[in-house]
Amino acid sequence: MSERPMMPRDGLEGYYHRKLWEMLPGIYKQRDGDDATLDRMLRLIAGQAAQLRRSQDRMWENQSVSTADSWALPYLADLVATRMISEFNPRGRRADVAKTIYYRRRAGTSTVIEELIRDIAGWQGRVVEKMRRLVRMPHRLDGPLVDPPTTHLTKTPPGGIADLRAVESMGRTGGPFEEFHRLPDVRSHSGHNGRFNLPNVGCHLYRLEVFEVDGVTPSVLDDDGDSRLYTFDPSGRSIPLYSSGKLDEDADGAPHSMPDALSCEQLNQVVYRVDDEVIRRLWDHLADETIDEPAQLYETLAKFARKGLVFDDRQRFFRLLLAYTDGLSEGDSDSERVLDALDDIAMDPGCGRAFFESGRCLQMLGDEGKLSLRDAGPASLEDPDLVELNASTEALVDPELGRVTVGEDTPLEAVTYCYATPGRVGAGPWYRPAAQMRSPDSVVVGGGPVDESKFGAEGVVQFDDNRSYQLVSEISVDGELVIQAADGRRPYVEIEESFRVIGSDAADCRLVVDGLWFGAADDEPARIVVDGEYEQVVVRNCTLDPGADASADDTLDDDIAAVALEVVGDVGELVVESSIVEGLHIDAEATVGAVRIEDAALVAANGEPALAVESSSDVELEGVTVLGEVQLPRIDASSCIFTGDMEIGNYQQGCVRYSAAPEDADLPRPYRVFRLSERHFPLFVSSRFGDPYFLRLRDHAPAPLRSEAEHQMEMGVYHSAFQPARRDDLQTKIDEYLPFGQHPLFIDQT
Repeated sequence: MSERPMMPRDGLEGYYHRKLWEMLPGIYKQRDGDDATLDRMLRLIAGQAAQLRRSQDRMWENQSVSTADSWALPYLADLVATRMISEFNPRGRRADVAKTIYYRRRAGTSTVIEELIRDIAGWQGRVVEKMRRLVRMPHRLDGPLVDPPTTHLTKTPPGGIADLRAVESMGRTGGPFEEFHRLPDVRSHSGHNGRFNLPNVGCHLYRLEVFEVDGVTPSVLDDDGDSRLYTFDPSGRSIPLYSSGKLDEDADGAPHSMPDALSCEQLNQVVYRVDDEVIRRLWDHLADETIDEPAQLYETLAKFARKGLVFDDRQRFFRLLLAYTDGLSEGDSDSERVLDALDDIAMDPGCGRAFFESGRCLQMLGDEGKLSLRDAGPASLEDPDLVELNASTEALVDPELGRVTVGEDTPLEAVTYCYATPGRVGAGPWYRPAAQMRSPDSVVVGGGPVDESKFGAEGVVQFDDNRSYQLVSEISVDGELVIQAADGRRPYVEIEESFRVIGSDAADCRLVVDGLWFGAADDEPARIVVDGEYEQVVVRNCTLDPGADASADDTLDDDIAAVALEVVGDVGELVVESSIVEGLHIDAEATVGAVRIEDAALVAANGEPALAVESSSDVELEGVTVLGEVQLPRIDASSCIFTGDMEIGNYQQGCVRYSAAPEDADLPRPYRVFRLSERHFPLFVSSRFGDPYFLRLRDHAPAPLRSEAEHQMEMGVYHSAFQPARRDDLQTKIDEYLPFGQHPLFIDQT
């Protein structure tokens, strides 16, 4: 994202303006007419004086990369002789200048390439030298860098015949953790072709952003009496769960160490290792336990340690241990305590099962406290009737569908999980500085129906957690009313039929809605109705649920109703920023001076247009993706994607530039508009709300959509993420630090 400079609150402009005004002779003050020409000129001079003062005050800070202003970075870059990258990648610029010497000292290593991916592009990545995945004879120059004698899952030596019986290894094919070896492929890189060649260095990129939401109210999908089936998503959608991707030394080299989707095979994977440290910890743990033949137990474990045995099956590990130790027997209580202790101590902390039990990927809270994930297990819940809980299992989790089933005596109160999104659009638990700077007058917490007394006619009403709420049907505004989620929170707010906000005729009446996810309380569509008179209405970082059709989604049993935004009052300016809106409708009787929509997605539902403005309003759109019909009196659009029919009333005013629109759409003064035809569709990886790839452009989408918007960025809702600039900057820097003769391949994993 580009840096948006914040206005300083030091009051220097006012200070210098007062000083200059006091220095003026009184005769000039009297002669300054109603237009205050002299006063305006003094304000301009005061602004320049304030800038000079701030520049002087920050001379010391501008000598450090971490605190320097943006204009000072090129001068610091000259000192270390580094080439500056795009101005649309300010975060990467600052990191590049700060770590140039660090990069040069470690140039040519995979470690520095992975750090470049994080620092320059802001993504996670894994670097694999494809030469080491070729079927070839090892030689002494390989040294300690050669792969281990056998791979972990398939037990296949380098260059050996692939063992296709390991299910999880098949899921890793083509990724950075693949265990198979390939024949050389000298073709140019395109998709899966041309990856495996001697000079190729694979940069596997994880471009989706993964966020953790805690304390979410799960949605009940099925309650058959014996068990309850929930979805982690509060709206009832089945969404894949993701690993947070936070760097963890124990999980380094495992798929769940990267921000990628989790699978049952990953989380069921177990690895047991026995070494001297495991034996010592077991000795300390069992110091007070009474067991038969303890010496024989430790002797058996010492044999396992000397042979370097690694077990990937719990039953096999315990069977061998019972077979070689006379003091242990199956079913004996003392033996069970020994095996349980060994299960904890000998399990490799980097394996999938240890990752699952640690609670780093998900947590569940029942009415009696947190559920132990040791008593839960990953399983497929696509058809819950085929799965039954047993006495030793409290819960079954399906990470691929985001579902969990628990016993009837274990109701879930809240869950914590990670989900992925292509960009920070709509409601989400990311940083929102505007919400952080506001002090709440009323706090809503704990979930459930919201008391009407929480909403005053003005002030700040803040939802302080990620729970689900039921909203009142009507509130009044007299002044400035802000309804927001706390910074880093994403509450789910349900509306029954309609939520009407009525403004007064006060001159400063203003409504701001920030960070909320609105959903329908039942199967009928709901509306947010803006009525009355306002100076300004702002909808920022919000999601108005577009709904879902169960007939088109196999994971849904029932339809999910949509929530629309309707304006029927008088509004000076309507602003929609970084939001997902099911449908925006401005009634013909409404009076809206201007409509400004930026970095948003407008989705049609229930047969209604995605954007319909019946009043004579000026409509400006920038970085907007519209799925559905558009009906506007006048349009001024840039870097947008329109997929449906377009009806524009005024062709003499306005402009559509750097955008994509249907080939039969009549546009006012089009400039560099790409015309879409049936052969170009589908444009997006997914148009289903809730999917991790929602509205992300396909790799094979027309090139103009991916790189010919304003500033040579991609068109649509993720225009301001500046993905093309970040990828180009990454290419430039990796070429600079790669060894001579090696060629980087960018492979998108997510």
